[in-house]
Amino acid sequence: MKLSGNNKCVDLHLHIDGAVRPKTIFEISQKRDLRVKFSSEKEASNYMLCKEGSTLGAFLEPFKLITNAIAGNPESIAKVTRDFVEDCYEKSKLCFLEVRLCPIFWAKDDLNSEQVLKIVLDTLDESCKKYGISYSVTLAILRTSPEMAKEVLDLAQKYQVHRVTGFDIAGDDGVVSEKLSSEIHWAYDEANRIGLFRTAHAGENGNAASVRQAIENFDVSRIGHGYRVLDDPDVYALAKSRNIHFEVCPKSSLCTGSVSLVLSEHPILQFEKDGINYSINTDDPSITGHWLQDEFDLCQKIGLTSAQIEAANIRAAMATFLPPEEKEELVEHVLKRSSKNVVRLFSQE
Repeated sequence: MKLSGNNKCVDLHLHIDGAVRPKTIFEISQKRDLRVKFSSEKEASNYMLCKEGSTLGAFLEPFKLITNAIAGNPESIAKVTRDFVEDCYEKSKLCFLEVRLCPIFWAKDDLNSEQVLKIVLDTLDESCKKYGISYSVTLAILRTSPEMAKEVLDLAQKYQVHRVTGFDIAGDDGVVSEKLSSEIHWAYDEANRIGLFRTAHAGENGNAASVRQAIENFDVSRIGHGYRVLDDPDVYALAKSRNIHFEVCPKSSLCTGSVSLVLSEHPILQFEKDGINYSINTDDPSITGHWLQDEFDLCQKIGLTSAQIEAANIRAAMATFLPPEEKEELVEHVLKRSSKNVVRLFSQE
């Protein structure tokens, strides 16, 4: 891992298909003569942007358009990935990005999921070297489509040497059934067997039980979102006792209706008060309109101090899905560029 420059920020929860430039979607839609609900770049941007206080279903609606525009087209996938890295560097000021991806979504016609993954990995490698930043890839499946698991896990195992290090389950965590739980449990057991780090979307629009399931049954070290964990003191205590890392995505939490729109009631404040291991992330910048620096600004409006935000960024570096030596290098890079008073807190732990 070769890091250069003064960028010091880390984003652990970042879906590449939720960070596609509206301009790109508009241009592809025009070129391919796709039936869309907009006739300009600005209208495309407005269509993709979420509204606060909405639902997870409404939040996810633009992904259908994004997938339809990109799937099956190698050139579009490569362009989206190049733009993605540039925006991560310029807008989020990242030195490390953890990319969430389900390659099955972009497979279509003659382009299979492995070819999709290779295009993304090759472009990530080239683009990240250009900007002097590092990355890893976490492959995801949908909670409602566990049949994806074997194909995705086979790819993950094959491309572990190419920086595929994590496994995730995304989608509606309010959907629970015995059959789905059994199949997903198998997927996490298999991910563990082949040596992948594990996280899970849980406690976003479902209840705290999905967080317990992820911790106890899926053996995750991190939780994506997890806000509903506060509804169950026992699950909250379990998460804290195991030092589970919560990937908080402030703006998307407001958009999906996962939390109250009253900023002073945001769960991140309780996490901070209780010493919970959490970080600040973007989730889907093209849907929320927020890159990481915007999320930091929002966190200050919520009530976090700049020192608390900086500490959350250091914790993000410490929670990355990286081999020990690479993680140590990244943490050192971030610490050297962080405020001395904040760094001092970590040296005392």
